[in-house]
Amino acid sequence: YSEMVFTDVLWPDVDRRHASGLELRARAARLQGDLSGAMGDVDGAILLRQRLASLHGDDSNQRRSEFARALSLRGQLHLDRGDREQADNDLRAALQHRLALVRWSDDAESLSELALSWSLLGDLALAQDPPSSIGLSQAESHTREALRLRRRLAEETGAVRHRRQHGIAWGRLGRVLERQLRMREATEAHGHAVQIATELAATDPSNMTLRMEESV
Repeated sequence: YSEMVFTDVLWPDVDRRHASGLELRARAARLQGDLSGAMGDVDGAILLRQRLASLHGDDSNQRRSEFARALSLRGQLHLDRGDREQADNDLRAALQHRLALVRWSDDAESLSELALSWSLLGDLALAQDPPSSIGLSQAESHTREALRLRRRLAEETGAVRHRRQHGIAWGRLGRVLERQLRMREATEAHGHAVQIATELAATDPSNMTLRMEESV
C-alpha cells in the first residue's frame, strides 16, 4: 500500500519531467528541420500535459500554463508544415487557457504568455498566401493586442526582458503594416522598435543580442 501511495504522489513529477524532455527535443528537431520528429515529440508531451492539467493542487495554474505552452508549440509546428487549420485550433486552444489564467491572476508571467498567444495568432493570420484583407485585418488586431500587453508589462515592471519584448512587438506591428502598404505607419512602428532597442543596448553595451537588435 505504501508503495502505491508513493507512486501516485511521484508520477506527476515524472510525467512533468518527461514532457519537458519531449518539448526540448521537439524544439531541437524543429531547428534542424525535422518537423515530423518534432511533431511526434510534441504530441507525446501534450498527452502528458493534458493529464497533468486535469489534476487538482496548488500548482494547477502552472500545469495549465505548461499545457498551453505545449499547444502553442504544436500550433507553430502545424504552421511550419502549412496546416493552417490545425495551427489555428491549437493556437486558439492555448489562447483560451491563457485568458482563463489571466482572469485568475494577471501576474507578469501570465500576461506575457497571453501576449505570446496573440502574437502567434497574428503570425498565423499574416501567413496567408496570397494575403486577404480579412487576414491582414486580423493580423493587425492580434498584433496590436500583443503590443498592448507588452507595453503594460514594460511600464509596470521595467524589466529588461519585458522592455525587449515590447520593442519586438513594435517590430511585429511594423511588419503587418508593411504588408498592408501603410508605409508611414510601418516606419513609425519600426522607429519605436529601434528606439527601445537603442535604449536597452545603452544600458548593457556588452550584450550582443541587444546590440544586434539595435542595428536591425
